[in-house]
Amino acid sequence: MARVHALASQPAAIALAPVAGADFLRFVEQTSFDPADKSRIKSQYEKELLAGTEGFGAVGIVACGQLVSAASFGTVLLPRAGAVSVRIDVVATAPHARGLGLARATVAHLLLDRLDRGEARIEHASVVAVHPLIRRIVESLGFVDARMGTSFPVLQTTLDDAGREKLRAELQRQKSLALQHVRTECARCSLRRRGPWCQPRGT
Repeated sequence: MARVHALASQPAAIALAPVAGADFLRFVEQTSFDPADKSRIKSQYEKELLAGTEGFGAVGIVACGQLVSAASFGTVLLPRAGAVSVRIDVVATAPHARGLGLARATVAHLLLDRLDRGEARIEHASVVAVHPLIRRIVESLGFVDARMGTSFPVLQTTLDDAGREKLRAELQRQKSLALQHVRTECARCSLRRRGPWCQPRGT
């Protein structure tokens, strides 16, 4: 059964949970349209997400039954026995829920989930950080330019035991801080002081 992590302050309203591959791809299709160049974000792991391939998946933040932010990932086995590399794939937030720190919370939850599962030892993590926001998020976690000579900016971090514990502590800190504003918005909504932030305007 999928593990759902409810926030203590709003257990019925907000939850952090796995997202099925098809649901994630549908969410990205609906939320990532760029009117400037009429493009959409595409996952490099679409086939694996749809097939439910082990080592690939997505997590998200659900608010009042609506998916508002989600991120996908893939893993690659490294030469050292039991070691893996995690690639952050796509991070998407519903347009009406942007600016609340949900992307940061989602990335933090994704990496914490990978660290906590203990299926394999994470010794490396990376992301193609095309969007400036994603770059700022991962740089705050210690990611640096991989200098691979590619046309896309790849940021990465290499982790030993101490590095994993340091990263875990920072992820927990950022996840908590990023969700504080959401808790406040939920409280205002429950007190009828403001409309629901998790719903598009006009709904």
